[in-house]
Amino acid sequence: MAISGTHGKRSLQCDGTAFDGADPAPDADKACFCDQRKKFFDKSFVAATRTFWKSSQLESQSEGELKRTAEHSSEVLKVTKEKEASAKEATTAAGVENDKAIADIQAAKTCAIQSIEEAYKFRKAKIQQEKISCSKTITKQRTLVNTMQFQLNVKKASAEQTCANANKKGVADQASLANQCKRMTEEANELATQIQVEVEKVNSQEAGCTAEIKKKETALESKRTKETIAVEQKSQEDTNEINEQNVEKLVDLAEEKEALLQQQHELIKIQQKQSHKIEGSIKE
Repeated sequence: MAISGTHGKRSLQCDGTAFDGADPAPDADKACFCDQRKKFFDKSFVAATRTFWKSSQLESQSEGELKRTAEHSSEVLKVTKEKEASAKEATTAAGVENDKAIADIQAAKTCAIQSIEEAYKFRKAKIQQEKISCSKTITKQRTLVNTMQFQLNVKKASAEQTCANANKKGVADQASLANQCKRMTEEANELATQIQVEVEKVNSQEAGCTAEIKKKETALESKRTKETIAVEQKSQEDTNEINEQNVEKLVDLAEEKEALLQQQHELIKIQQKQSHKIEGSIKE
């Protein structure tokens, strides 16, 4: 995606010119949306995205520079046929342009990798927030389960005491105590079942939350690695292409120099023949 601020205006035209010519999806439909409350992007992500598109533009500019360099070299090669000094100047100029183009590619690579790292940190922080939120939820639910367990212990103790009193001989209202014993025991058993269900529910939720976060972390690491490798490969390919072009230029210049030297050699021969002819005429 490409990001642009309204710079204090109330609206922004949804086209490429409003985003400094950035094109996130060439030849495909695109849409714009407003993040006025900054819910989706923080400052670091905005900066990283702009840096990425600047690096992309720099890469395009580098290609333009290479094209102009090739055109310039062609002109220099023509001049080389006439003067050897021009050939030397062209060789030097080509070397400077080659170094500049490689430096631009390295700068674009650095910016692209920085953009990847900034995006990675942003997404990593989001996952960490999810992990903390999940942990808080699980902790809260386990606290409730512990409270229920405490209540169960109290109910069990009360039920045991009531049942013990109901079993004593000569106790008044023994039938009533027996009913209370039965009711309290049933309530304790029901609460114990409820606690077991809650424990299994919390354990399942914790396992699901942990698995989901792990899945996101793995996907994020994989995305970071793939994008970094892609940038490295693109940079290396561009550098190799420039070096190959530079070698071709040097070979062409060498051939032109050789042709020039041959022409000079032929001129020397002609001059020598003319000198001999003049000397013969003088003798005659």
